[in-house]
Amino acid sequence: MAYFGVNDVMALESYLLLQVTGVSTFDTERGPMQQLKERGIYTLPSERGELVAHAVFRGGYVLYTPTDWEFNGPYTYESDGSGNIRSEGQYTCWHIDDLAYTNRIARSRSRSGAAQGPAAF
Repeated sequence: MAYFGVNDVMALESYLLLQVTGVSTFDTERGPMQQLKERGIYTLPSERGELVAHAVFRGGYVLYTPTDWEFNGPYTYESDGSGNIRSEGQYTCWHIDDLAYTNRIARSRSRSGAAQGPAAF
């Protein structure tokens, strides 16, 4: 049985991405990625709107629109442990280091459902 190291897996991912898309956006040359603030609100270049960052246990982050964050909706983007950003499983041209911090923090998600507003009668 063969064992592969992290560098082998990253090289294979980069090779496969290049073969499938013709473009290599997988970044293995950057130093350590920036650490995002939990619930920090960020923007991406050339994208409208803001994104709320949430760290995940496997390394990397998931990024939500503020509305999806507040109402426990699906995330819009995710990053791998190297900081490369994906959307719907496909790599984008962005990296975590491309995110610009707005100096604002999103409020905590409500576990009680209070964030969903008052009940209609």
